[in-house]
Amino acid sequence: ERINALHLQNTHFVEHTITLCVKQKHILKLLRIFQQIPPQEIIAYTDASRIDSPTDACVEGGVVIYQAGQVILRKDISLSPTLSTFDAEVIIATKAIEEALLLPTIRFSNVIWLLIDNQEVARKLLRTPLCSFQKLLKKIRVLNINLDNSPQNTTYMSG
Repeated sequence: ERINALHLQNTHFVEHTITLCVKQKHILKLLRIFQQIPPQEIIAYTDASRIDSPTDACVEGGVVIYQAGQVILRKDISLSPTLSTFDAEVIIATKAIEEALLLPTIRFSNVIWLLIDNQEVARKLLRTPLCSFQKLLKKIRVLNINLDNSPQNTTYMSG
């Protein structure tokens, strides 16, 4: 199910992520991971979508950033209608990190957790040349969860 990040309510991050993003059988596994994230850390959730109609296309994304269990930034971003969904996901993830780095509360966070729903996007972000996106990855840990595998197969990619 595709989730628009901007439809998340203004309450605790874990409750919404579990309620909106995960099939019932994965709730406990995801909750264990979230409980390991210290409250001062920044957690950015992103999503993007493309809607094609017979006469037009619309590509949009959303960013919701949480810290200490509170929504501290919520942003809707319209993108070029020529972009693919994959490209939109990459751009929105990059924007989320840029926005997080500008927050006044960034000084309390040692890590920015970027939660995205596409493993290929995570791989692309980690492969991007050092001169561009990977400069940001020095301050970021990308959480890549394959919820269909056992906990020992959960991978954490850090820059």
